[in-house]
Amino acid sequence: LEVGPGNVLSTLTSKCVKSPEGWKPDFLQSMRHPKATKTHDVEAFLGALGKLWEAGCNVNWDQLHTKVLGNTRLPPLTRLPVYSFEET
Repeated sequence: LEVGPGNVLSTLTSKCVKSPEGWKPDFLQSMRHPKATKTHDVEAFLGALGKLWEAGCNVNWDQLHTKVLGNTRLPPLTRLPVYSFEET
């Protein structure tokens, strides 16, 4: 996880890491690149957090929604249709 704008450290690290055949290290940036003006900072942070969760890291969602995003309670669950044309 690279903490800071841009991807300089992950680019340099990827050139230095000798990985076994078929394995490639994953690098995540927690902040948007300075030139990515169409991406909001929170969007970049939540995207990196989602990728960490996909990789198997534990995330305290309660703390995220209440402390970081400023909500007083968790967002309600949304019922999704099981069939793409089904109305909810």
